[in-house]
Amino acid sequence: MVLISAQSIKTFLGCNKNIKCFIDENDETATEFLTSPLDFLQNVNILHPAIHIITESCNQHCKEHGTCSTTLLVMAGLLAKETHCLNKQGIPVPVIMKLFDEALEICIQNCEQIAIDLSTINSRSILNAIGQKVLDSLFDDDNDTNAYISRILKMQDKCNYNAFLQETLRKIRTMSEKDCIAYQMLSNIGLKLSHGDYSSARLVINALWNQFQNSNHGDLSTCRFHLATINTIEILGPPVTESSLISGIVIKCTNEAYLLCKRRSKKNLNVILINGDITFQFRHIGYEDKYKEIAYITANQISARRRTQEEKWLQNVTNSLFQNNVGLLAVKGYVDQRVVDLCHCNDIILLSGLNYNQLKALSLSTGNTILTYIPDINEIQIGLTVTVKPWICGWNCKDTLDKQTNKAATSYYILIDCEVANAALLQTVTLCATSRPTLQSIKQSFKSCLNRIYNTLHFGKCLPGGGLTELL
Repeated sequence: MVLISAQSIKTFLGCNKNIKCFIDENDETATEFLTSPLDFLQNVNILHPAIHIITESCNQHCKEHGTCSTTLLVMAGLLAKETHCLNKQGIPVPVIMKLFDEALEICIQNCEQIAIDLSTINSRSILNAIGQKVLDSLFDDDNDTNAYISRILKMQDKCNYNAFLQETLRKIRTMSEKDCIAYQMLSNIGLKLSHGDYSSARLVINALWNQFQNSNHGDLSTCRFHLATINTIEILGPPVTESSLISGIVIKCTNEAYLLCKRRSKKNLNVILINGDITFQFRHIGYEDKYKEIAYITANQISARRRTQEEKWLQNVTNSLFQNNVGLLAVKGYVDQRVVDLCHCNDIILLSGLNYNQLKALSLSTGNTILTYIPDINEIQIGLTVTVKPWICGWNCKDTLDKQTNKAATSYYILIDCEVANAALLQTVTLCATSRPTLQSIKQSFKSCLNRIYNTLHFGKCLPGGGLTELL
């Protein structure tokens, strides 16, 4: 089973952007386009118990390193193949596993010896590739040394490659000597770790460079990058070339919140971040009322007491919002309708259904603590303020379908930014594509490229690859 999965996943390797078409045998109309090994494992129907171990390893690898697990699964397939062959020769499995552990330890030691330190990378090597004369020589097959490089580059988009180099040169001309050296090194790393996707690498480099300038650090190796503040939003319709990087975080909102921002842009708003629901019944996981009273009361008394407690809870929420002059309420879960009406009546922008990464980005930028209950705001200090305004992507954002009317429903977005000095920089990458499979592939490629470059900067070392796109 491991061998079969590894053989299928092995086709994801390489410089090209590979997309698998997954068709259900029982329903041919149920077609899925897969762009990563994790998508493949989640869609394939395998009853063997080992699939759960492989999927869990994949999930853990993605959470820890942020990249796909193609190499991990291919290596697992190779080890399974060798285990099967050795076991046929009569070698017990425990002995094989012990030998594999020893071999893996030797491999790790060898990798540490050949790993390239970032300080030894020539920051000006990126300039050697700029210029039409040098660029044409890369595609010259007369030289045996460049023949392999030429075959790799011909599988990639040369236009994106040229655009990457030209933009790097354009930015370098306007920088100081100190910034020029740092930007050249970052561009060189991004170019070599792009895996052929130069458009995603360009967006990643610009986002990390903006954070580097905002941090006032003099060295890339000591700069602390916050990946949580780099948000992504997918727009279906425009071509891929329309993908761009903007300042601030774009969040999907309701029509009421959009109209409130459109009526007048909100500045210097106090923010509350809630990781949960805003309802009377909501309790965090693990909640246990140790001081709960035990009494025998009638049903009418229960109903009256509940109404009294709900009114008291709503009053506490109202007091917390008014006393702290809250202008933006960002909630991960569901919000009680009475709280929704309260926010609308008092011009408080309400954002519900956010994911935790968006809450974390706002928390890093403003310094606000992510709370579980609104009354907890009285025990902490309000952080930095934000500016909120409506955001229009310039495209028809009808990306959802209303099941009742069977018509496209318009999506609304707002742009939140913290314009206070020394605040963590909020950024949003708008990823565009003309089809959903392509959009999903671009999103996966961007996140993988972002984490590859971040991990290289974080650890300060990387391994040399065999192709031009990975050769440092």
